Order: sequence, then structure tokens, then C-alpha cells
Amino acid sequence: LVLARMLFMGLGAANAMLIARILLPRGTLAAMIGGGAYALADITVTAEHTVFLETPISLGLLVALAVFARTGLRLPARSPAVARALAVAGLALGLAATFKIWVVLDVVLLGALVLARWGLPAVGRWLGWCVAGAAPVLLPFLVASPGRMWFDVLSAQSGRPLQAKGLLEPARKFLIGTGKAAGQGLLQLVLAVFIGFFFYRDGDTLMASVRKAFDQLAGDLSGELVATIQNTVIGVVHGIFGTALAQAVVALI
Repeated sequence: LVLARMLFMGLGAANAMLIARILLPRGTLAAMIGGGAYALADITVTAEHTVFLETPISLGLLVALAVFARTGLRLPARSPAVARALAVAGLALGLAATFKIWVVLDVVLLGALVLARWGLPAVGRWLGWCVAGAAPVLLPFLVASPGRMWFDVLSAQSGRPLQAKGLLEPARKFLIGTGKAAGQGLLQLVLAVFIGFFFYRDGDTLMASVRKAFDQLAGDLSGELVATIQNTVIGVVHGIFGTALAQAVVALI
């Protein structure tokens, strides 16, 4: 158990570094804020100081996002770089899907990204690599006992019968509560990473559109309004990060 905890802490550190790597094109400060916020978040500390399946799932998603972030938007779908990106990202997320079935949602969301960037044929290759990543884990069980695998992976997860209610009932309630809290926190984190990926990746294009809209609405005051909004957002981010650091220092004391 000690070795497993150390391994999962290492995976958590890798997740924080991947977030920083994804944000690095937007500047060192953005990378430090993103990686530090992930490392210091309560839900992250809870999930990664012990053996929770959310940690390798997050790793698979972040590997896929990091690979796509490094792949140029203007590259043709058949280029070697795009082929490598689809392969690495698909294998990583396919393997992550073997931990929990709901990772299929991540596969669908990133499939929409692949469709927007490289078209429908690339989506087929993306799904093929995801299946290839999951197959080495799932295929032996599927071949050995298709019925049992279907029941254990899908059916039992939606209606698992209650057993050993006596002394196990308090433990069951505790685990359910912890699982719900961890799941909600992880969902929020995944959404934040996913949305932040697009904002930082296509931020220049988005800002150009915003500035153009402000020019049409506010005229000569548009530059001042945009600068005010920018300074406000930066101040809020710095305030949240500073508060988190202060809380961490107080907790250590």
C-alpha cells in the first residue's frame, strides 16, 4: 500500500507538470498558476495521496490534451505529426477508459475536437486508437467470459446489490459520500482543464474578436474598456492564487 501511494503521488506530480506544459505557450506565469492550482486543490490532494482511480484517468486525459496542444492547427490530417498525435492521445485515453467506463465522455469530447481540426476521417482513426488502448486490458476478459464482463462493467455499476449491511453499512455510506465528492470535484477539474485548454490555445483569435466587437460598440473607449477588464481578471486570478498559497502556509503551520 505504501508503494502504491508513492506511485500515485508520482502520477499526481506528473499531472501537475502536464498542466503546466499545456499552459506554457501562454507564458511562465500561466503555467505556474495552472500547475500550482492543480497541485494545491483540495480534491487533488484527497484523490492523489492514496490509491484512487481518478489519478490515472486524469493522467490519460492530460496526456491527450498535451499532445493535441503541441500539434499545429494548420497541419493536414494525413501529416505524420497528426498521425502521431492521434495515436499517442488515443492510446492514453483508451487505457484510461479501462479504469472507469465514464471516460468514454472524454473520448467523445476530444473526438469533437479532432473533428473540428482534421475532419471526419481523423475521427475514425482517433476512435480506432482509443479502442487499441483499451483492448489489451479488456479483450482477455471479454474473450474469457463475455456475459460476466458485461455484467461487472456495465450492469452491476448501475444496480449493485447491497450486501453485508451490518458493520459494512457505515463504511458504505462513507465511501459513497467520498466518491460523490471526489467525482464532483474531478468533473469540475476536468471541465476547467478542458475549457481552459481552448481559451489558452485560441486566446489570440478570441481576443481579436472581442476587440473588434468592442470597437464597434464603444468606439474610442474600447481600448480602455478592454484594459480594465483584463486588469480585473488578472487581479482576481492573482488574488485566488495568493489566497490558496496563504491557506497552504497556514495549514502547514
